[in-house]
Amino acid sequence: MTEQVERKPEGKRNIFHIFLLTLALLVPGIFWMIFGWASSLLPLMIFIFIQKYGWSHTNRHLIIAMLAATAGGYFFQGLEVTLFSMSLLPMGYVIAYSSQRGDAPWYAGLQGTVVLAVSFTVFFSLTTANSDISFFHAITASLNNGIDEALRLYRANDTMSAENFVILEQTLNQMKTVAPIILPAVLGSLLVITNWITVILGNTLLPKLGCQAPWQSYSLWRLPDKLIWILIASAVFAVIPSETTQVIGINCLILTILPYCFQGLAVIVYMLNRWNVPRYLRALIYIMVALQSFGTIILIIIGIADVWFDIRKITTDRTKNTTIN
Repeated sequence: MTEQVERKPEGKRNIFHIFLLTLALLVPGIFWMIFGWASSLLPLMIFIFIQKYGWSHTNRHLIIAMLAATAGGYFFQGLEVTLFSMSLLPMGYVIAYSSQRGDAPWYAGLQGTVVLAVSFTVFFSLTTANSDISFFHAITASLNNGIDEALRLYRANDTMSAENFVILEQTLNQMKTVAPIILPAVLGSLLVITNWITVILGNTLLPKLGCQAPWQSYSLWRLPDKLIWILIASAVFAVIPSETTQVIGINCLILTILPYCFQGLAVIVYMLNRWNVPRYLRALIYIMVALQSFGTIILIIIGIADVWFDIRKITTDRTKNTTIN
């Protein structure tokens, strides 16, 4: 009797976990226009499942969920997008493994980004194998078509003055020239942001779910000091009078600036915690930083300044502790 009472809740929990994983894989594929963004949360779900329930529990239930989601995607004519969602799953496994191995959060995110890039490359290579147009050119063509359509709509709008339309047309045409150049960095930035969200939210949510956080507070996270030299080298490459070198430098510069934006945000969080700023005022500051382009520039400046001046005194404190010990 005792075994039956104990097994029943366990069975219900297993069914619920399989249903939850299936739903997370299937819904973005069926309702992509509404819930497509939810695919980016799949690595976070896998990361939390592994940390809370273990590898075997997660693997067993995920396999069943993937089979059910594949069948559902085929039935509802959303199989390709469902498979795309599955390509994000390896990133969750890599971050979970890296956290349990004791890697720094930036290194776990780096590994997750590389794995996600490989997963996407394999997925899009397979889906476009029979097509004459590559994934990169398809995005570029879609962007150009969107700009041309926007120009057509604005041209038909009688309320816009001729002077404003000329300025708009010049801006959009310039976007058609610049967008293909920085497209690799834009796509790479999306991968980095996805990993950052997974690592940050995972580290924040696990204690609330009764698990130990794998890393210290986000306000104390710090990038390796040597990364600044990659940023400097990218800036130098971006100004060298060579088209190929400039393209490489600009893309590398964008990709290396983004982590410093995250570090700048960590410094802001640290200062707000240190000054005991009320929560409603913190929320207002975060919203202002997120919505204002100037706020992003400030975060980048603070993140880079933290390398040179150690604003949070993290390196100084570590040196003192090492000396005392």
